[in-house]
Amino acid sequence: MQFNNFNKKLLVFPTSRAIREYLKDLKEQNTILPTFLTIDEFLKKTVSLHNKKFIDEEQRFLYLKEASNIQELEKLGFSNEFSFFFRQSDYLFRFFGEIAAEKVDINEFSKFDTYEFYKEHIDILKKIYNNYCKILDENNCVDKINFENHYEINTSFLNKFDEIGIFFEGYFTKVEFEIINKVSKLKTLFINLNVNDYNEKSLENFKLLNFEFENNCNYVLNLSDKSIIKKESIKKRNQNFLIEAFNSRTNQIAFIKKSITTMVENGIDTSKIVLILPDETFAKNVQLYSNEGYFNYAMGLSIHNEKIYKVLKSISDYLNESEQ
Repeated sequence: MQFNNFNKKLLVFPTSRAIREYLKDLKEQNTILPTFLTIDEFLKKTVSLHNKKFIDEEQRFLYLKEASNIQELEKLGFSNEFSFFFRQSDYLFRFFGEIAAEKVDINEFSKFDTYEFYKEHIDILKKIYNNYCKILDENNCVDKINFENHYEINTSFLNKFDEIGIFFEGYFTKVEFEIINKVSKLKTLFINLNVNDYNEKSLENFKLLNFEFENNCNYVLNLSDKSIIKKESIKKRNQNFLIEAFNSRTNQIAFIKKSITTMVENGIDTSKIVLILPDETFAKNVQLYSNEGYFNYAMGLSIHNEKIYKVLKSISDYLNESEQ
């Protein structure tokens, strides 16, 4: 995506790492840089909530606990006891959050025969959902579950820019795409994306706007006037593949380490080597054997695997046993 005047341009990338990679290409250019944001930052800055406040995690849990204080709760396999409910509440938050993000009306579930077997459970979930939304409204609070009903586009932020370019990867929920589409009506908005065999689901929102795509192509879309301004075929690279099978994860790790060592000895820059795991829990095994410190973990690592955490937990468990 090319811009002639960077002064009042906003470029939006999927991650901070993608921004750093883009800046490398501009390092030699004597030019005014545009404003850079990640997509998460952009979506937060692009909306405002009037006189309402975005709820913090602690208060959010307490409101859900209050909303779930109903006799039928145990039929869902949940407990009203505080510590048990705290551990189980994430299931409710994820369910309510997902239907809100995809703009699914919870009342619609009961209309489908598929869910007839779960009718009683759905009725209980609807009651908790309605109670929770009511409590949020009474306290002038917003979270992602009722966010769609209360946001508006932050025009004062958008007026800082003439054009916005988004480098799209991953997936826009329906609410996120609704925000993007509203922004495109106020500012010229370009979206840079590629189409391949693996991201068909991610492009459904664009297809609803009558965009038609050809596989294995890069596109630049003008979302403001719903036009395709650039289409470029993706050149296929010659790639060498080596497929191996192992009877244990330990052997897989040995193969990974040997492969990386061979790549480094062949002069490949270590920053260009990426290990893609089909199951992120495997990262714990990799970390265990990573004596050389080969890896940076893009998804982050759980503190539960750190030595300091295990020491502190052991001390805590011992003290709690001593008090009993």
